[in-house]
Amino acid sequence: MGQAAHAGEHGKGFDVVAKEVRNLATRANESTKEVHSKVEEITSFVHTILNATNTSEKALGNTN
Repeated sequence: MGQAAHAGEHGKGFDVVAKEVRNLATRANESTKEVHSKVEEITSFVHTILNATNTSEKALGNTN
């Protein structure tokens, strides 16, 4: 609790709010990491599709 304990009831309320802000910040950080991971997965998938498309185009170009 730290200095909040010295501030009486107002300090206790502040401590509750501060803990909730820390919890929200932690959850936001975890969500950000999850979104980043999903974006990397999608980017990898797009690159795979792009490579396959390029390979197909080259193969079709060789048949004409």
